[in-house]
Amino acid sequence: MLSLGRISGLNGQSTLRPGTGLVLSEKEVDEYFATGKWLIDLAREGHTKAMKTLGLGFSVVAYYGEDPEKELYWYLEAAKLGDADAQQRAGKEYYTKGLENDNNPQGQKYYEMAWEWFEKSANQNYVQGVLSLAELAIKCGDRRKDAVYRKYNYDFKNPAMQEELAEAKEQAQSDYAGAADLLADVVDGKYEDCSNDEAAKAFDMLGDMLRLNCFADEPPPHEEAVHYYYLATLFDDGDNLISEKKMKDIISQQHLSISPKQFEAWRQEVSG
Repeated sequence: MLSLGRISGLNGQSTLRPGTGLVLSEKEVDEYFATGKWLIDLAREGHTKAMKTLGLGFSVVAYYGEDPEKELYWYLEAAKLGDADAQQRAGKEYYTKGLENDNNPQGQKYYEMAWEWFEKSANQNYVQGVLSLAELAIKCGDRRKDAVYRKYNYDFKNPAMQEELAEAKEQAQSDYAGAADLLADVVDGKYEDCSNDEAAKAFDMLGDMLRLNCFADEPPPHEEAVHYYYLATLFDDGDNLISEKKMKDIISQQHLSISPKQFEAWRQEVSG
């Protein structure tokens, strides 16, 4: 383990260079901690928390200067050692790269790398990993259909487009079903360490899937979307305005009439 030596007073005489018997000046000590060199030393010795802290540090200009490549590097180093949180964070970096390259082949490669790390994280029952994997599954379903739309320049009268679109929609259903299963595990209490915010996000994502009618139900399940958005507002720790707005928008746009009794019945589903 890295020895930080004696850190007392920063008077230029009583501080030892980590791992050595050499005396550091006050300026050297300030530089050592301010630049994150001490974290790099710890990270190189295999400390995953130090690796993740470096990843975070390189994501914010105010810390070590924003550097996405170094950020990803350190998250990957921790991810390779099996840290579920780092695996989710590394996957998120690849997912972001995928979004930035969504309309070209490189985007698909980034999504595949994101899937690999999200899946590793989810397999360790890390809820953020599960949520991220579900989000990517939904994205995969959407991309299947979008690819057909772009190929035929949204020419809905083209029989070839309709044929390919039908096939893409069928494949997308599998992606959406996988996402729904992952989210259902979260809201059904499979994960003991699931936070209220994580449960709220899962309910909100299910609401989105129903609002967008991912499963092509007839008629569209508008009231069921309201149901899940409402449950999201019950779990979110004080920041439920987005789910609440979505809920109110659907009620207004679809002219839904939902009684206070129905809302209370929904509340009882998650009470206690």
